[in-house]
Amino acid sequence: MIRGTKSEEVIRHLKLLPRNKRLKVKEITLDLSPTMSLIAKAVFTNATIVSDRFHVQKLMTEAISDL
Repeated sequence: MIRGTKSEEVIRHLKLLPRNKRLKVKEITLDLSPTMSLIAKAVFTNATIVSDRFHVQKLMTEAISDL
C-alpha cells in the first residue's frame, strides 16, 4: 500500500518494483479516477485498463435517472 494519491509519488514508489515484473501485469481494474489511470499507464505499460463494474453501473443509473 502506498500512502496518498499524488500521481508523482505513487509512480515513484511503484517504479521501485522490477520492470520485468511490472511488464507482466496484464490487466488493471480502476474506479474511473483520472489520477489512477495516469499512474497505471505510466507504471504498467503492457496492462489493459478496465473500468470497474460498480462505477460504470453507478454512472448508468445516474444517467437514466436524469432522463
